[in-house]
Amino acid sequence: MRLSVIIPTLNCGSLVEPHLTTMKAWLDIAHEVIVVDSFSDDGTVAKIRNELKHPNLIFFNHPRGLYQSWNYAISKATGDWIYISTVGDSIERAHLLHLLSLGEKPDCNVVSSKPTFVGANGKQAKNQNWPIDRIRRLLKMRGPLRLTPEAVLLFSLVDAPMGFVASAASNIYKTTFLQQHPYLVDFGYEGDGAWIIRNAYESKITFTPRKGSTFRLHPKSCTFATCQTETKVAQMRDLWIKTIKARLSAEKANTSAEALLLSEPIISAHFKKRIELENLRKSLSHSWIFSTRAWPLRRQRNQARIKLNQTIHSLCKKIPMTY
Repeated sequence: MRLSVIIPTLNCGSLVEPHLTTMKAWLDIAHEVIVVDSFSDDGTVAKIRNELKHPNLIFFNHPRGLYQSWNYAISKATGDWIYISTVGDSIERAHLLHLLSLGEKPDCNVVSSKPTFVGANGKQAKNQNWPIDRIRRLLKMRGPLRLTPEAVLLFSLVDAPMGFVASAASNIYKTTFLQQHPYLVDFGYEGDGAWIIRNAYESKITFTPRKGSTFRLHPKSCTFATCQTETKVAQMRDLWIKTIKARLSAEKANTSAEALLLSEPIISAHFKKRIELENLRKSLSHSWIFSTRAWPLRRQRNQARIKLNQTIHSLCKKIPMTY
């Protein structure tokens, strides 16, 4: 099994050298290392050329654009699997081998795990709730499992627009699958989340509860407060509905897809109340607890959350979640 490692860069500065140091622990696993740089002017590429030693090290330049650059590098990969080594994030050798071993199983083209979060200083940060946490709780996850397309879609929308498959630096992807299904480039920094919604019925995702990677939190990291705006959620919701309707058009007797589609108004109602409350909090110059407008909104948000959780539990019983 050959592994292509992709390193996207753009003025990575002081993060490059420590990143390359962490890579040395597993670099021999890689069949090739592809650096795709968006014309850095801070010496990033020179540092990589000087520090990274690999017999199949390849450099490409590509104009700015996060997922555009990723897609370009992916198109050049020749390995069986791809690992995207984003600068500042890391993975342990044993964990990378664990992901690759899961990828050897039939009917698998994505292997995903949750990272440990670190701050800008590199020290462990407060844990963040990501979509995979909801899966672990509801499905009582004890070991690796493969989700059905309907489960992928359900958990993707519930926590949209946050990336459903966590950080790319915690996952591996089958090369041919990524080349045939490139990342979407019109969803901003939430292209990961949009990608899995668009490809829910084609992707075969295995999740593992094991941890062995880190994700560096930075100003552009997607959290509820920074990512969930009406426009972004609506964009994801529209893609979600389009994906399910396309499936129903091709497979009219899909009762699981029909059940998912019926849940959309309840999921959207919860989003609406969460966003309203968050927007109010951001607009206040004082603590929200002193606002007479915040308490009714909070009560409505909580009621919407109860309905959402009831819907999720009902769907988990009604439609298959795992294979």
